[in-house]
Amino acid sequence: MRSVLPQTCLFSPATLAVLRITVRFRLPEVPPHNNRVENDIRPFVVGRRSWLFLDTQLGARASANLYTIVGTCRANGINTFSYLTHLYEQLPLARTAVDLEALLPWSVKPLLKATTASKT
Repeated sequence: MRSVLPQTCLFSPATLAVLRITVRFRLPEVPPHNNRVENDIRPFVVGRRSWLFLDTQLGARASANLYTIVGTCRANGINTFSYLTHLYEQLPLARTAVDLEALLPWSVKPLLKATTASKT
């Protein structure tokens, strides 16, 4: 099998089948379906009608940023409400890039788990 894909965008069904089987054997952790991806993009599809009413590019960008934060929280298994509460409390105190990186969802995950455990 060639190591470089052909230059055309269209592949024959047989070529695609061989590629899928090859990927499946090389990367067994990759699922053969994309259900997770479809479930993750569903809010975007549902929200598309609402986006017609965004008045400015700034409002559209803010909406996209919020969807990205929520999606990242879901992908990392973080309670979105807890993360946003923590983010809005700590974001005004962040002064450097290191401070901002410490507020990313995967960096805050252990802290949020400890905070949630101490509240119960």
